[in-house]
Amino acid sequence: MIAPLKLGLLGGTFDPIHAGHLAMACAAHDQLQLDRVLLLPAGNPWQRQPLASAQQRLQMAHLATRAYPFLQVDGRETQRSGPTYTIDTLHQLREEYGPRAGLYLILGTDAFFNLPSWHHWPSLFDLCHIVLMARNAPNPPPAQWPTPLQDHGLRLRTQSPGSAGPELSGADCSAPAGLILSLSAPLHPATSTHIRSLLRQGQRTDQLLPKAVLDYIETHHLYQQESDGTTTRQG
Repeated sequence: MIAPLKLGLLGGTFDPIHAGHLAMACAAHDQLQLDRVLLLPAGNPWQRQPLASAQQRLQMAHLATRAYPFLQVDGRETQRSGPTYTIDTLHQLREEYGPRAGLYLILGTDAFFNLPSWHHWPSLFDLCHIVLMARNAPNPPPAQWPTPLQDHGLRLRTQSPGSAGPELSGADCSAPAGLILSLSAPLHPATSTHIRSLLRQGQRTDQLLPKAVLDYIETHHLYQQESDGTTTRQG
């Protein structure tokens, strides 16, 4: 019997995509042994307004992933009209990949703590696993989660692969959705907000951005305006 597909999902405004995003995708791929990771640039994130257009952010994502054969850019959210809701994307992916595929939604701590503000957020657990990746180890324990997440999340299995905690059962390992998995990610200094600030000041960002992305930003004169539409993961 062929093992079910294990598909990582890393969404965001990617304004711009940077080395920290790529480090998260690589860590999730390696630690969870995912078949591939989809990068999903948000088209019209309802919580914050990106500075670069959806098509510019999509193109930068394509440029950033050229050297990573297991990363695949999925532009469906940039083609959808109206606000970008993750729940809509998950419904589409579940229909496309079937009920047995494991879908792993990769979130940083800030996005995870903001989860109760997302559109129909409790339904996410019916469609995918949540992969919590903190840049600073260890990840916050459930007792430090926002109350809505504690009330919902404590009814779920949490597990740090490779830790001394309880092993996942066979049923848990084969489940297509419903778990919160706590992983460690490489500490990386890149953030989109900081990079945009450096670009406006004409300072070096070559250690924070793939060269192809930096070349694209310079060619298209992006992020030179003073206002900063600080971005977060859409819900």
